[in-house]
Amino acid sequence: MGRRRIYIIGPLEAEVIAALRALGKATADKLVEELRKVKGDISYTTVLTVLSRLYTRGLVEKEKEGNRTYFKINISEKVVEEIVDSYLYVLLQAFNGEAREMIKRKISCQ
Repeated sequence: MGRRRIYIIGPLEAEVIAALRALGKATADKLVEELRKVKGDISYTTVLTVLSRLYTRGLVEKEKEGNRTYFKINISEKVVEEIVDSYLYVLLQAFNGEAREMIKRKISCQ
């Protein structure tokens, strides 16, 4: 059996993805504006770095319109499933029984 591919997104990447999902598509400026509403002070360069990483990983697309660059989500259901599976795999590897019980409790509270 080969090595399992771990497909984890970090907390800031998750926030950028959530903001982009809510906006549909947006410039980096618009994303910074949206993220500052929930995160407080976040720099433009930090957001650009996160967008660049998401783009490199194929999770975000770029669209040029005139002199503006717009970003939008490019995440299929299969990729979402891979991300969720990666988190579950990591949690179960590290915490097995404890993680199983906590996940069950969290799901039953939904």
